[in-house]
Amino acid sequence: MQLISPSDVKALVPAANVDDIALASYEAESGYADPSSTANALANRARELGATLVQYRHVDAIRTTGEKVVGVRSEGVDIDAPVVVNCAGLWADRLLRPLGVEVSIKPERHQMCFFRRPAGFGVHPAVADSVQMTYMRPEHGDLTIHGKLVYDEIVDPDSYNEGADPDQIVKNAELIAHRFPVMEHGLAMGGYSGLYDATPDHHPVLGAIAPYEGLFADFGWSGHGFKHSPLMGDIISDVILHGRSKDYDVTPFRWTRFRENDPVPSARWAAEPHPKHRL
Repeated sequence: MQLISPSDVKALVPAANVDDIALASYEAESGYADPSSTANALANRARELGATLVQYRHVDAIRTTGEKVVGVRSEGVDIDAPVVVNCAGLWADRLLRPLGVEVSIKPERHQMCFFRRPAGFGVHPAVADSVQMTYMRPEHGDLTIHGKLVYDEIVDPDSYNEGADPDQIVKNAELIAHRFPVMEHGLAMGGYSGLYDATPDHHPVLGAIAPYEGLFADFGWSGHGFKHSPLMGDIISDVILHGRSKDYDVTPFRWTRFRENDPVPSARWAAEPHPKHRL
């Protein structure tokens, strides 16, 4: 990543308005990925490596005996497992609450809008516009997807408006036209809404869920989990198999940080392997 001047931005994207920019950062090798294609690719590779994926079934509860995880209950059927990873995102708190583990998850509705770029405005880089608190990237064809960084609307994750509100389409149109004045000649193409699983500090909950042996967490990414997911798979698998990641300490992301007088987890929970994997 390098810091560049407004004139450098203009050279990269001639259509950009840089009048209100003092400095920018540019990462030439940065990129983005199609989320559904990426998720399917990871799932397919997991199957190839021997994983069994069960889709479209609710998990009703995490089953425990004392302070040890013994599996899950899915639509009335008990499934035995010595290790359970709660990566249920928006619904993770519902699974933990019956176990006495309280982590606040707020389902924040974030709206994204599509705009068709006018003729002559070609592809542009992905942009995080901290001046206007927006972000955008090219979509298929001549579309740009655009959204605001901050929304405060809390909704029911099981029932919410998955479209974009008309007033928000207008607001996003104004914002993108400020950054790219040529977009005054563009065309609004609707939009959609998705949800962030927002924790109180907007950081994830990772690692062992004390005091339950065999219970682990990876949720609460608050909108920035997609880009971390491949690395987090390695980290969480190391924590489960070996008691720790050799490269990253996940202790700062322990669930107990949300409690008053949060005790730092003992070495047992920070470093001891699951009994199944002790030598």
